[in-house]
Amino acid sequence: WRVGGGTFTAALGGRVGVATARHPNLAAKARETATALSASAVLDLGRVLVAPSLRYDRASVPGDSVAGLGPDTLRAVRALSPQLGVNVQPLAWRGLRVKASAGRAFRAPTFNDRFWQPGGNPALRPERGWTAEAGVSVDARPGDIRFNVEATAFTSRLRDQIVWRPGRFPDGFYWAPVNVGRTRTTGWELSGRARVPVRGVALDAGALWAHSAARDRTDSASTAYGQPLIYVPDDQVKLDAALAWRGFRFGADLRRVSARPTATDGSAALAPFTVVGAHVEARLAAPLWRARLGLHAENLTDAVYSVTPRSPMPPRHLRVVLTIESL
Repeated sequence: WRVGGGTFTAALGGRVGVATARHPNLAAKARETATALSASAVLDLGRVLVAPSLRYDRASVPGDSVAGLGPDTLRAVRALSPQLGVNVQPLAWRGLRVKASAGRAFRAPTFNDRFWQPGGNPALRPERGWTAEAGVSVDARPGDIRFNVEATAFTSRLRDQIVWRPGRFPDGFYWAPVNVGRTRTTGWELSGRARVPVRGVALDAGALWAHSAARDRTDSASTAYGQPLIYVPDDQVKLDAALAWRGFRFGADLRRVSARPTATDGSAALAPFTVVGAHVEARLAAPLWRARLGLHAENLTDAVYSVTPRSPMPPRHLRVVLTIESL
């Protein structure tokens, strides 16, 4: 629901959910209820936009995940999450914007986090903490050319962060979620995209470099203290470029991912990898339908890599994709 206009806009929202799960490995009454109410506003002060928001969450967790309570008992988890964002146009030129936001973070375990079989963990606690970010963006359109560049720095402090980890259990090897007591994440993201039309040919290119240092800050006496969270890379780089001419599109892309720790003490890690791909697409249109036929060459360099342990990725291969849409 929205009200206002011009210099002020407000929105209210809400959600109510009830879910149940049945499985031989679950308690007979595995269920949860969740309620969320949110209110947000945007105040337009000319070159300054101010965006406050407030969210209330209430989740009912079955008592079989709490010591001393029976499966028929529900306990309520509540959280109030305020947030404030500011977007500023410092110059008369509208293409330059400076932004910042900060707020409280809360995330209750999802239904799959708690009850997925195998691996769900009914005893998971919700994530809580604070997040903040600040950045600048430039959006320019000289003539027919358009480009955008954006830089953002961010940080977060979370308690009981939910992380899925692979492991060997009595009934097999699979992924399961756990709470990591305290985590600290700091990083930045640089991105850019440009579109240049030249004599009927359009060049579209983009780049992204994301750095995120997620560290375990739970117990200073533990070997995991100050170490990266497992399977979380510090750096990711993505490049892509494409040429569009009439009904055809020719493109290439590259992805680089740094090492991902596989041990909480940082003693082992998966090797970094670089994957290159290319594609060509043809577009067809008719009065009642349109279609796109694409040939995608994946992992052109035939790199041997794994994103997670025990999951080798495919070698060099081709994919043919046909998409048909009715108008």
